[in-house]
Amino acid sequence: MRTRLLHGSATTILVIVVASCSFPRSGTSACDDDAAQCPQSSRAATSVTCDCKCTVGISEDTGDNFDGRVAVCLPPALNKFSATEAQRSALQALEAHVFDQRVFQYCSQDVARFLRTAIKAPVGVRACAVPVHCSCTTAGAQLDSDKCHSNCQELACDSKNCPGILRRTSKLDINSCFCSRAEACGVTSPRSDDPVMCRDWLTPTATPLGAIVSSEPPLPLPLQP
Repeated sequence: MRTRLLHGSATTILVIVVASCSFPRSGTSACDDDAAQCPQSSRAATSVTCDCKCTVGISEDTGDNFDGRVAVCLPPALNKFSATEAQRSALQALEAHVFDQRVFQYCSQDVARFLRTAIKAPVGVRACAVPVHCSCTTAGAQLDSDKCHSNCQELACDSKNCPGILRRTSKLDINSCFCSRAEACGVTSPRSDDPVMCRDWLTPTATPLGAIVSSEPPLPLPLQP
């Protein structure tokens, strides 16, 4: 897989390293209300890295907090390679600030919702009573990944392909998740009529050979008896 950093006319090959530390969040929620406040994204980008935080509990002060970085492919509506002809025309017509805002909102809305659902999906109905909140921001999309040049396949999350993404080190680690749509407690994410959530480093239906998976067991949700 090749991942390119888009910066002017220069092309840089990146080596992706999965770190064990937690990652700070970037960006600003003001972007959701004002497109002019959004971090800039490149229209040549096909991948975006979202800085996310999930809280299990009523609030950040009283619950358990988990931070992590999630790299996903931009959806067809924002991705010139996977877009349909109609979507590509609409993408070209978007004003720069509007494009930046939609990239940001893909993290703040779609990716955050996917994480919240994926956390509960392996547990089943017993997880429905557990309060889980996830929020994501991004510094903008600047990467082009070969894995994001076409749409990935539909693969529902379950206890085998997404056993758990919360770690005891307060880390949010989605590297052990090899699915593209999660369903839990009556919520489907992405929604059934939306494109699946594609990762920028794997194909959901492929055997994840060579993937870097955390050896740390997932942290179980505090379920009610």
